[in-house]
Amino acid sequence: MMRMAAAVCALAIVAVQPVHAAPASVPAMKALLDASGVRGDIGHLQQQKAEELEQRVRRANTARINANAALNPEQRAAALAALDRAWPETAAFIAASVSKPELTDRMVEDLAERMREMYSQEEAEQLTVFYRSELGKKSLSLRGVQTIFANDAWDKVMTSRVNVVLNAFQLSPKP
Repeated sequence: MMRMAAAVCALAIVAVQPVHAAPASVPAMKALLDASGVRGDIGHLQQQKAEELEQRVRRANTARINANAALNPEQRAAALAALDRAWPETAAFIAASVSKPELTDRMVEDLAERMREMYSQEEAEQLTVFYRSELGKKSLSLRGVQTIFANDAWDKVMTSRVNVVLNAFQLSPKP
């Protein structure tokens, strides 16, 4: 997930910089994305989106039951209990619907198409070799730590600025 966010940030930064050489091929970009672990990132994203979708579906069904004026309190309670009983099967259906391997393949294909303009063929191949190296694997494994450190740095450096903003809007700052 964090690598996906980093890739999106890199995408935004590099998108404004033209590639002077011919863009990378889609297969080269797919190899680069696979070497960088994007499939794992997509898997985490799919899991997160499945959980969000489960919550939306549950809230919508609960609201629909609660808003049904034709139900008396006992019927409403029975309908909510039926929703609870059916929920494990519903949640499994939702998770299976968004976690299919062919969906991951389509997302990687889409990402490769979008990102191919950012790298030349040679750059994509060099990055793929790097990410498959021990140093590249170490670099990728430390991205989560870098994110934690970046959050800590934000707290350390920006807390006083955040408090100024909160005070400007007469909100209570965090302790």
